[in-house]
Amino acid sequence: MSKLTLFIAGLCTLLCTGTVYARQPERRLLTIDEMFSLAERNSRSLRPTATGITEAEAAVREAKNARLPDIQASLSFSFLGNGCIIERDLSHGMKASMPHFGNNFALEVSQVVYSGGAVSGSIEIAELQKNLARLDHRTNRNGVRYLLVGYYLELFKQQNVLQVYDRNIQHTRQVLAEMQARYRQGVALKNDITRYELLLSNLELSRTQLANTVAILNRNLVTTLGLPADTELAVDTTLLAATLPAEDGTYWQAAAQGNAPDLQQLDLSVKISEQQERITRADRLPQI
Repeated sequence: MSKLTLFIAGLCTLLCTGTVYARQPERRLLTIDEMFSLAERNSRSLRPTATGITEAEAAVREAKNARLPDIQASLSFSFLGNGCIIERDLSHGMKASMPHFGNNFALEVSQVVYSGGAVSGSIEIAELQKNLARLDHRTNRNGVRYLLVGYYLELFKQQNVLQVYDRNIQHTRQVLAEMQARYRQGVALKNDITRYELLLSNLELSRTQLANTVAILNRNLVTTLGLPADTELAVDTTLLAATLPAEDGTYWQAAAQGNAPDLQQLDLSVKISEQQERITRADRLPQI
């Protein structure tokens, strides 16, 4: 038997016995807290505002440097050749020896003693802008979390509905098998079988559409969290036992006013405007 024949026979054996396997998807149980943690590390939507915090912190350090002494130093070297002395009519020229090498070193130290509050005002503005960047990141993070929770709860709902469809399909198949047995015994009509076959087809079609919805929700979560594309997420069913604090509307309104990032951003914007006005007034004062 030739080598080609052996190769073809071996390939056919592999295909027939099913020894070529596709990579099995990874199934992972995901809690809400773990989902938030993964989004904090891997979500691309949070990177711009996180970078903004880093830039704001650098601006604070730069503003504080204005309080430090400013030191400037310069060093220069020069070379001059011998001089040449001539008459006005360009006659009787003669050389004059002179020093050839020269150098100059200068050191200047300055420090702001009094600026009318301009330096402290600039530092305060930088600090407020850093807090504003943090609130911007917090707002962005809350938006990502709301989106993820929506995906998560919808995935939980659709997975439960999918299980219901699986049970209904299994039950319909059993009824259809019993109906076919009755038809063979002559105690059921062909229309009864057709009706259950149509019901089974509709259930299977709806189940396929629902499975596609589950796959889309799973893909959205996996992409946002930076997980491998073949990961299948399973929701944490213990969240059904979680309860919210039983407080009245006044409590939630007070909590929203005290913790809402949008309101805090507006308050910081007012403080930044006040500091800018202070710096403008400081320009009229003498600086030492």
